[in-house]
Amino acid sequence: MSVERIAIAFNACQGVNRKGNNQNNDLFSYANRLYQEDRLSASKLTQISKILVGEDNFNCRDAERAMMHRQRSVAFGYEHDRTQWAQLWGMDELVVGTIGTGTRANAPAFGPISAAILLNNTNNGLPIIHRVCATCLPTHQHIYYKRLTPIPEGLDLLQDLAVWRVQSTGNIWQVDFNMFSTYDDAVAGTNPWMCSGNSYSYSAGFPGDCSPSGARVSYQSTRYRRNVAFFVATTNNPFTAIPSTAVGSYDGVTPGSAFRVAGSSPRVIHITSTAYGPWNQADRMQFVHDDLSGMDNMVIQVRVVDFVGQGRRWATAGLVIRESMDPGARYVGLAVSDSYGALLIGRYTTDSSVSTNHGVVVTGDEDPPIWFRIVKSGDLFRFFTSVDGTEWAQFEEPKVLETMDTTSMVGGLFVGSYSSSYGHMTEAAFDGYTYEAVDFPTAAPTTTTAPTTTTGVVSADIGDVGSYERNRGNATYAANRDVYFVTGGAYTDIGGTADDFHFAYFPVTGNFAIQALIENIVPFTSTEAGIMIRSSLQANASFALGLLHTDYGAYGFVRRADAESVASVGYNSYLGIPTSIWVRLERTSTTNVTYSRSYDGVFWDTYGYETLPFGSNVYAGMAVATRQYRDKATAAFRDWQIEQ
Repeated sequence: MSVERIAIAFNACQGVNRKGNNQNNDLFSYANRLYQEDRLSASKLTQISKILVGEDNFNCRDAERAMMHRQRSVAFGYEHDRTQWAQLWGMDELVVGTIGTGTRANAPAFGPISAAILLNNTNNGLPIIHRVCATCLPTHQHIYYKRLTPIPEGLDLLQDLAVWRVQSTGNIWQVDFNMFSTYDDAVAGTNPWMCSGNSYSYSAGFPGDCSPSGARVSYQSTRYRRNVAFFVATTNNPFTAIPSTAVGSYDGVTPGSAFRVAGSSPRVIHITSTAYGPWNQADRMQFVHDDLSGMDNMVIQVRVVDFVGQGRRWATAGLVIRESMDPGARYVGLAVSDSYGALLIGRYTTDSSVSTNHGVVVTGDEDPPIWFRIVKSGDLFRFFTSVDGTEWAQFEEPKVLETMDTTSMVGGLFVGSYSSSYGHMTEAAFDGYTYEAVDFPTAAPTTTTAPTTTTGVVSADIGDVGSYERNRGNATYAANRDVYFVTGGAYTDIGGTADDFHFAYFPVTGNFAIQALIENIVPFTSTEAGIMIRSSLQANASFALGLLHTDYGAYGFVRRADAESVASVGYNSYLGIPTSIWVRLERTSTTNVTYSRSYDGVFWDTYGYETLPFGSNVYAGMAVATRQYRDKATAAFRDWQIEQ
């Protein structure tokens, strides 16, 4: 027996839904059961499925929309006059623009930062906002909200109208706003809406159970309605939508967006999102990105100008380099967060959980405005922050993503809200976004012609190095390689109340900077080599030293503030124990010393500041000491520079 034709006369029935579970009194589930019992063909079930859409409450609505579009070329939505109105945000079919899966290129969704800019620059700060609600009662499908007072700083007006059901300071009915049924009434201030008992119900949400007649009309708020949109009357919208992509599945009732501020210099970009962000094994974020394929060595940077996380502690915004657009792809990034300051974020193995580290911002505050920079050298990634985009400090330890596939690599700006509702629409504003390929200096050859030793290298053993020849140091200069070789005698040290080490030095006056690449320390154990500013050649003199320590890495600095005081160590680093490092000391205002270091001599990490009681005349040079008992140690100082 088979079913050739079905005439529907509804009776109680038993069925099986799409998930294989019993679903009674549901016509699709009944038809599905007949199919499973071989009483209905697959083609018939497919045909029926176009009308009997199943147990999901929204399937019928979606099927209706699809049929109207397919058969009648009719689209559900609201078309506004774009010369007079700008959409602030929309839900479901009332989103204006393309919102297909993935790219939401032109779907406006203003967040708290951009909405405040637009509203405060409209009609002298007294905007008229039009709410359209397709699923509301006819009297409430069009409401015009008119400001009577300027919007106070800190009030997220759009969120207050769309989500909150509280009485907010600065948004009081008949004091700060009125409501109207038409735009003309709103402009003229005629026929304002009234509220039952002259009482606006803030707990009900906008429009407060009010109506054109003053009768109480409930359940017309935006929060639990579908197909709702807000527009603002303006002829001066400074924002232009730019392409952005929703990485991963999108949770928000409102799609995220990206905007460019017209005429801004440098270019300002706003990104909004109600997607969770970097999370677990698969990311969900709004992403403005560029193709970085094939860029093995590069730098990418941006300034986060402003950020509103709506109180969601893991709401984040920042800069990332991703192996691909896949939600589970490997990546590294820097981000601001709502509650945890600046973060290093990354997924270091495909489809693994995201890792977050709260690094140390040496220069300035962790909150916006803050600059982020990521430097990629092959598989090595280094991270920097800055207050001014000029002086950079290393942030957290470098990361290695082995065999990083650059064929589909992308990089750019992201925002995640750690939520999925408009009430937690997160927004960030960025500027100064750039990326470029970088040619790093190539390593010097390990073998070369014999060094040419010249005169003019002034050096001395400082302090009581000992009477044996093995305790004495020396210094030479290889002119054909532009390298100084400084040897420290055995069992010497820089520290305590008096130093003993070998020092190749130059007398310097006033403000200056010195730098060099420290490399080829032999033997590479128990040795410290660095560049030094020293008040005198006495063993107990005050000094500043930036160094590479073979036991502790790019150690930061050692300094003695006053003669005969105990030298102290500071600013230990994340650099591990590199075999070579660029080091730089800069003296300004006679007593101020800035410490910097670099892996490559291109991108510098400013990691410390000191005020030391130097006079105008000091000694600047190269220092080496070793704690080895019987053996001397030698370090090479390449590209030594004194800048004045």
